[in-house]
Order: sequence, then structure tokens, then C-alpha cells
Amino acid sequence: MPEQLKKEEILTTPARVVLFDSMMAGMNIKESAKKAGLNYHYARQICTDKYINALVRQEQGKILAKTSQRLEITTERQLKEYDKLRRLAKKEKDYSTCKGCLDSQSRIIGAFEADNKQKQSLPDVVVIGNRDSRIIDSVTTD
Repeated sequence: MPEQLKKEEILTTPARVVLFDSMMAGMNIKESAKKAGLNYHYARQICTDKYINALVRQEQGKILAKTSQRLEITTERQLKEYDKLRRLAKKEKDYSTCKGCLDSQSRIIGAFEADNKQKQSLPDVVVIGNRDSRIIDSVTTD
């Protein structure tokens, strides 16, 4: 698959344009196929074979990047916001919210998979909002 997909090379027919526009608007392939007047199985095949799915992901990624930049959404900011929420929840003894904040922070830094096993080693130092934390030289998992 090419590095950067070009709309004009992929969206060569009106049906493909309708599929793409519908999927960008949040419709699934089945709904988009109906709107484009195409058979569902054929639409699914051309979405895969003609890189329409990949083009949708690429364009959505561009929109997300622009939005994140405009709203100043950064990993550091998200971690700090979750830490503030965790502290407030802990003060109110809302431990389920505390756990949710910690889980969200873990997902942001990419420390855990869905099965809750570490998928990568953590950086040498991970301190999230706790001034009394000890600095860990290295973290190893078995």
C-alpha cells in the first residue's frame, strides 16, 4: 500500500465518492453501500481492494491531528487531567473513578494490552503527579 494515498487516484467513480463521503460521515459500509446504490458485498470488496478504507482512516487521522493541535490535546495534558481527576476522586473516596483514571493513564502511555499483560517495558522513570514517588532505575517484567 502506498505511503500517502491520493483521493483523485482512488475516488474515480461517483459510487466510490459516495462510499467515501458516507464513511467519512460515520456510516458503516452497509449503510454507505445502500446510499451509493451498490450491493453490500461488492461495496465491501471495493472498499478493501481499492484502498477506500485506508483512505478513510488516513483522512480521519488528518482531521484528528488538526483537531488535537487546535485544542492543544497532548499526551502530557491528558495524563495531567486524569491525574487531577484521580486526586479529586480519591479525596471523595470514589475508588472506581480512581481506578478508571489509572487505567486510562496506562492506556495513554501504552503500558497494557487488553489482556492486562505488559506489552512493552516502561520507561526508566514514570512519575505521574505524585511528588513522593521514588525514581525507579529500571522496570522489568516476567
